[in-house]
Amino acid sequence: QVIGRAFVINPFLTNFHLSGVFDGHGPGGEIVSEFAVTETPKRLTEKLKRLESLDDEDAIVQALKDTFIEIDKDVPTKGMGGCTASVALQIGTKVYVANAGDSITMVATIDKVSEKVNLLFVSREDKPHLEDERARIESMGGSVWIPKNLEEESSRVIFVNPKTGYQTGLAMSRSIGDWDMTGAIAEPLVDVIDLSKLHCVSDDSVESCTKASVIVISATDGMMDYIQPNEIASRFAAGLVQEGAPHPLNVAEDLIHLAAKGWDVAMRGEYRDDIAVAASLLEY
Repeated sequence: QVIGRAFVINPFLTNFHLSGVFDGHGPGGEIVSEFAVTETPKRLTEKLKRLESLDDEDAIVQALKDTFIEIDKDVPTKGMGGCTASVALQIGTKVYVANAGDSITMVATIDKVSEKVNLLFVSREDKPHLEDERARIESMGGSVWIPKNLEEESSRVIFVNPKTGYQTGLAMSRSIGDWDMTGAIAEPLVDVIDLSKLHCVSDDSVESCTKASVIVISATDGMMDYIQPNEIASRFAAGLVQEGAPHPLNVAEDLIHLAAKGWDVAMRGEYRDDIAVAASLLEY
């Protein structure tokens, strides 16, 4: 069953950009992720149109947070199951990255002269064992389980069914849905990357300079568990910028197959996590 979702909307509204991934989990996770991928553009649009100015960074950050929280309150499963959400919104020279869960969004630059790819930003995976997340979860009455080896197993927010005593865990500290997981919240962390502060490539013989190309990529943990961010960025950089390189859709397919192979080998074909990715070249 496929419960990972992704979108790229360019242009979004007038000349903006919106992209992201939503990775469902648990019973009803496919419903939550489908609801989130459908509702996010619509509800964010409504909030942005109500702002007095799109130069107001704090207001845009709040609009993203309110969108996630509102979608969480309205999930059709009544909180059963959930999904991650990692979204990139570009307005002018600023890229707003809103993340809830263990999917990620990265921003990379490509030097137009040397074609060197540089990872400018990678969002944080929201995990229950992180000091600030654990403190919040426990202050809200929740509990966190931390394995002996975090490289092999994820920490979890714990839920004990009051009727059966059966214990389950959520491998992230923020998500849309998952209402039973006390301490797990839908409010995303929002980072702002200002592209106007990027150094451009200059030529001594030319008075002006050439801006670096910028790409934004969002991916679920099903891909990130088996492919490093640098490799993902480099492959998409070629597909999005270089002439004669594989089309970005072919790049996405190749990366999905590569991640799937990693899962098949590691799990002997018995399990594979959801794999979704969204990538785009930004104009600024």
